[in-house]
Amino acid sequence: MATATQDAKTATTTPPMFTPLKLRGMTLSNRVAMSPMCMYSATDGVATDFHVVHLGSRAVGGAGMAMTEMTGVSPEGRISKGCAGIWSDDHIAPWKRVVDFVHAHTTSKIALQLGHAGRKGAQPAFETECACRGPGAAGSRDRAGLRRWGARVRRGASCDFSSSGNRAADNVRPRRRR
Repeated sequence: MATATQDAKTATTTPPMFTPLKLRGMTLSNRVAMSPMCMYSATDGVATDFHVVHLGSRAVGGAGMAMTEMTGVSPEGRISKGCAGIWSDDHIAPWKRVVDFVHAHTTSKIALQLGHAGRKGAQPAFETECACRGPGAAGSRDRAGLRRWGARVRRGASCDFSSSGNRAADNVRPRRRR
């Protein structure tokens, strides 16, 4: 039989999922994270009001971190024409609007997932034709491709995202030097 002291202690103990989590220099208010979901709601790679509502509502709902959908580093690296991008300076202000909303109204962090769909990039989605098929291992073996990837990382940083991650498909990851 439990004692009154044990019952009181159990009632006030916070489940681990709702305790802060430190990731290097960033602390999440809890361990609830919204994983990235491809929503195919961008126009020419530009984040829209949909992104403010979609990511903002998860943050307002209490997620410790919300992660953007795979955000293309080049038009050729998108999954479809509806995918979000960060290959142009025109993409910065719309993403900053999303990030600013999350930071202004919540304690949630928001992270940018950079990616390239590899040789299967920009397949036709829904009934929309897309003629932006990317080459296999785009950017993985040439220094110019790596510089372009770095430029996209800097664009993401200029939007004030809390963090960023990389996603690469079909052997897109840069090789290690031997």
